[in-house]
Amino acid sequence: MNKPNPLERVLKVTLPGENGRIALQGIEYVVKDGILRQEKLVAPVQADMASFYDVHWKLPGAYDNQASDEFQVNIFRTMFPGFEAKVSAQVTTAASVLDVGCGSGVAGRAYFRNVFDKIDYVGVDMSGAIEQAKSDFGRLGLNAGLLQAELNTLPFPDATFDYVFCPGVLHYTIDMSKAIGNLARLLRPGGHFVTWVYKKQKPVRQLTDDYIRSVISSMEPEAAFEAVKPLTQLGIALGKIKEPLEIPEDIPCLDVKKGTYSVQSFFYYHIMKLFYNPDLPFIRHNVNNWNAYYPKHVLFLDPDDIRSYFVANAFDIETWNTQGNGIGIVAVKR
Repeated sequence: MNKPNPLERVLKVTLPGENGRIALQGIEYVVKDGILRQEKLVAPVQADMASFYDVHWKLPGAYDNQASDEFQVNIFRTMFPGFEAKVSAQVTTAASVLDVGCGSGVAGRAYFRNVFDKIDYVGVDMSGAIEQAKSDFGRLGLNAGLLQAELNTLPFPDATFDYVFCPGVLHYTIDMSKAIGNLARLLRPGGHFVTWVYKKQKPVRQLTDDYIRSVISSMEPEAAFEAVKPLTQLGIALGKIKEPLEIPEDIPCLDVKKGTYSVQSFFYYHIMKLFYNPDLPFIRHNVNNWNAYYPKHVLFLDPDDIRSYFVANAFDIETWNTQGNGIGIVAVKR
């Protein structure tokens, strides 16, 4: 017996069949290849990014393996300390989860992995990555409602969800304050907004990354993937250097603190993003660097500004965890 579609449960409508159309809150949607899709999608400034993520999430060998899944869980343990116990305690009855910018769903499956059978999961992405999500959730036998739509025009009634989950997404929006406001209305009082966002970078890294991004983002996605390979090789070579780097005193003008660093981590946080993890294959290293440098539009905001956006939308901050180049945030809707 087929399980009820979580998307139908949260929308409280019966979705049409293949090629069928439906209007939701004044916006037209069509079912194509079994996925409900907004007919008019992204603004021109985001069109290139949508095309990129259509390729990015479907790349074989990057995310479809156990090492990638374990890496994602460990990242969340750093971003959101104690998240597994907290989520298990919070999801005691059926909870509704909106995974915004879900890609293939790998992050949502990692964060909610211990409670997935208890939740109504709805994944949303503006790109064709939603097709990879459908394939992966189906392969794993997990029930998911999937929607291809733009973040600021989602068709759900106010106070629909217990969780809005969007790590690594908000810094790609045109206006982060607007995006947080539009997602905040979808949360019930007491609901959790879980995200991770870039913050303002170290000065040299900001300059370096901006230059590399200006070069890489001008290419077609496949050419850009090839172009970052030498950078990926450099990051791996730095990661293999075991000799520690000792910074004897603070360098205020560069926002460098004294201390002992690995060579790779010093480069990563202060000079340029060169990903390295010895447990992951080369392709995942290259995908991480490709993902950092291909999108043209990326926000690097002051943490105080980011906090103000949540405060303005009636959130209390439960977790504010600054780690390296970003901030892990869990906010609770009043």
